[in-house]
Amino acid sequence: MKLTGTLIKNFFHCKRQAYLYHSGLNFRNDLVRIGEIMHEEQKPKEYVFEKIKVDDIKGEFLIEYKKTSSNLEGTRMQATYYLEYFHNKGIPLKGKIIDLTYDKEYIVEWNEQAKQELEQLKNDVKTMIRGAIPDRKRLRKECKGCSFNDYCWAK
Repeated sequence: MKLTGTLIKNFFHCKRQAYLYHSGLNFRNDLVRIGEIMHEEQKPKEYVFEKIKVDDIKGEFLIEYKKTSSNLEGTRMQATYYLEYFHNKGIPLKGKIIDLTYDKEYIVEWNEQAKQELEQLKNDVKTMIRGAIPDRKRLRKECKGCSFNDYCWAK
């Protein structure tokens, strides 16, 4: 089972979305495309390593550009997943999440607490993936902009 940073981020947003993404379904809507355009405008380097793809690395920082910080906890754990990779390679980076809509930056550190949180999260994601597709929750505000909205809520 291959874990990815995007899968980890999606797990925080919606377990059903994460499950479908892991199964190979990846829908795109106008909001996703807007986010892609905003991301491209940053001219990220997009470094690809063995099992991860990061937007940029500048100095001591691994950079993740996001349209908004609406899923900040998921993005924080996505960056933590990437930091673990570099830490295991002997490269002590910090993470920086850049919210392109609100022009905010968030710093992510690799430490013992982050390591424990990530291990628990990886176990939770693996357990979810081995099970049946998660039920959809009640319709929430976040569902309106989700690229899986039509799949989950079509009548």
